[in-house]
Amino acid sequence: MAITLFANTADAAENKQVDTLRQARVMAEAGRYKDAVALLKTFEPQDRDEELATNLIAGKIYLALDRSASALEYYEKAFEQDIENFEAVIGAATASTKLGNFKQARQYLGMASDIAKGSSEPILINALISLRTGNVKDANALMLNLTKLQPDSPEVAVTNAKFLSQSGDNVAALRSLQVFVERNPSAAEPKDSLGD
Repeated sequence: MAITLFANTADAAENKQVDTLRQARVMAEAGRYKDAVALLKTFEPQDRDEELATNLIAGKIYLALDRSASALEYYEKAFEQDIENFEAVIGAATASTKLGNFKQARQYLGMASDIAKGSSEPILINALISLRTGNVKDANALMLNLTKLQPDSPEVAVTNAKFLSQSGDNVAALRSLQVFVERNPSAAEPKDSLGD
């Protein structure tokens, strides 16, 4: 009886830990950063996977709060724990870009492209680096090539809209999503982006 009670108590504590981590992730996704941080402060990672998840959530929060140096620190910790984790690598690339460390960002982008060969996110960040370094023509060429190669990809449509928005053309970003949704009415991700 005592062994069963101990096992049930241990299972309940483990489930509570997992629930806390899940709640923190959901709150971070919803933009409720203070609530997510408060939860993370009460969370004690029990294994490598939980520590990785905690670092990824913290990196995401700090990146959203424009605290890029802190975000980079957490993403680099996550990368050290799992060098094949796309979220860690792309987060480190994004934070490095915001800090103006383009050489380091490009190194991370190379790794990200190897990890997720079909992802358009590394191309977006490369295009944004080109914009920041005054190579507008190169940035536009990267995005044009991407949209020509994958014209029916919802991910590429959203990536292109992000690029247009971050380059200062919100009207073109909105219009590009609208055109894509008209051509692909069942594409959920671009519709969700239109709602934002």
